Amino acid sequence: MRQYHVALIRVLTTGCDVVTYFQEENLEHAFPQLSIETFEIPDQPEGIHDNSSYKKAVPKIMALARQIAPSFEGIMINCAGDPAVDILEKELTIPVTGAGRPAALLALAKSDKVGVLGINKECPDNYREVLGDSLTGYECPEGIVTSSDLQTEEGKKAIRSAAEILVAKGADTIVFACTGYTVTGVWDHLRDLPVRIIDPSYAQALQMLAECFGKYGTDLRIH
Repeated sequence: MRQYHVALIRVLTTGCDVVTYFQEENLEHAFPQLSIETFEIPDQPEGIHDNSSYKKAVPKIMALARQIAPSFEGIMINCAGDPAVDILEKELTIPVTGAGRPAALLALAKSDKVGVLGINKECPDNYREVLGDSLTGYECPEGIVTSSDLQTEEGKKAIRSAAEILVAKGADTIVFACTGYTVTGVWDHLRDLPVRIIDPSYAQALQMLAECFGKYGTDLRIH
């Protein structure tokens, strides 16, 4: 099986091998054609959670992506805000994906009643632009300020409450607008709700795989 060697750039500085291993293992299990190596940008202990932290992270992402690009066949910037993606797509010769736009597009392909769960006060522009009239509502769980807040038991309860509000507004699909949701294990708190859940990290990996197929080819055979 053809594997594509891709880099995943995390925008939350943790230095935590457990988080890295969890994300790599789960994404590689879902997409065995991807061989993933994870990097973190420096000095972003709260990740990207507002305009200030977004602007602070962009030059760091660009510098890291330029540095590692020669060693990889693709780069995934693991942030639902898609920071620096437009610039790097034009500059680099390898596929570059963010996590937000792929997630919103996948949600739109599944439904015209999409609710968004994020960590900002307002729905991110990239989600709003993609979803348009299919956006039934946006919620930020109570007490959530940064992605780290999602990891707590209080955070998970708040996620559940926010998801219930979106269901009450008519959503039959919920898409996360923060990749921090990926490592929370929050699915167990939402499993019984009558909605499908779209995770941006998995949507991003799906797009990266598709772009790698298109650029490099594959030995995949359909019988």
